[in-house]
Amino acid sequence: LRGNWLLAVLQEQVTSLKVRNELLTQESQQWKSSCEDASEKLKCLSDESRHWQKRYEEVAETLREKENVVKCHNSSQTEADESFITEKEQVEVHAEKKELLSQVSQLKEEMAMLKTESFGSNDSSKDLQKELSATKLKFEKMMMKLKLFREKNSRLEEQD
Repeated sequence: LRGNWLLAVLQEQVTSLKVRNELLTQESQQWKSSCEDASEKLKCLSDESRHWQKRYEEVAETLREKENVVKCHNSSQTEADESFITEKEQVEVHAEKKELLSQVSQLKEEMAMLKTESFGSNDSSKDLQKELSATKLKFEKMMMKLKLFREKNSRLEEQD
């Protein structure tokens, strides 16, 4: 009788462990799926960031060419007021350029940090999703600033 009771207790514990193991396996699969999704989103954001970095570099090159043209133009220009306005605009564009470069760099750092966290962290996927959403929001704001920068650059080109 005592042996049957002990066997029944052991079977109950084994069954309990099997159920718990199954639940943990399911949870593990959910985490794996969440991490894969997050990884894919980070890859997409990284690709998008590279695209915008390339586009920014193209705009920066255009700006450098514009600055060279403006410098040549300023050296032959005789009106001091026009020269001052052009130099002021150049300073503003240069400051915007630095800010955009800084934001691109900051976004790359955040994305790298999120990639690291997505593979080694036990944080909930909701927190990761919030961070991804926040990073995407920052990226969209940066794209808007880049658009404004391009418009300003185009306006400066049209003035010449």
